[in-house]
Amino acid sequence: MGSDQPSFETLIAYVLGELDPASAEAVRRQVEGPGGSGAILARIRTLFDTMRADDSVLPPRAVVDRARDLVGASPARAAASAAAWWARAIESAAALVFDSRAQTATAGFRGAAMGRQLSFRCDQAEIDLAVTEAAGGGWTIMGQVDPAGGGIAGSVALVAPDAAEPDAIAVLDAAGRFRVQTRLPACDVRLLIGGTVVGLGTVSLE
Repeated sequence: MGSDQPSFETLIAYVLGELDPASAEAVRRQVEGPGGSGAILARIRTLFDTMRADDSVLPPRAVVDRARDLVGASPARAAASAAAWWARAIESAAALVFDSRAQTATAGFRGAAMGRQLSFRCDQAEIDLAVTEAAGGGWTIMGQVDPAGGGIAGSVALVAPDAAEPDAIAVLDAAGRFRVQTRLPACDVRLLIGGTVVGLGTVSLE
């Protein structure tokens, strides 16, 4: 994002309606101008839309079919299929480019409901995560994966450090979104993007 473009924090405030009218209009003009940060703004909006989504909505048929093809019909085949990718060595490491926990100026006034937001970037994709406390304990991780070059984002796995099995696995929907819950205080987040296993490193959830 160029120096004349709004910061990530300002774009978040713009999407949440936290800016005064004059500031909001200034951001709108910057985003829509040449070289504007419209793509980043769209990612923020999509992530927040995912967080506000109705959990009762059934996934599209294409997502159901892809999940079925990925994990197979039986639990044994599902476990084998999952292990076939997440247990492989990390082939690409994503870099953390934004962590709302580090933004002390903006963390306080949004409240705990928004949780923690993280953004990662690698050659294969841009990845956004939102971590919030789950009602029954533990944490909910909601995310969106934007593959580069029209690639396919298939699955996400949460793995406890040094664990032999993943704590949770989820299949991404057609828009690259996912939702997964865990009680782990920290976990390695791994994604299957196309045929590449991408590691986000260890994410602290507490």
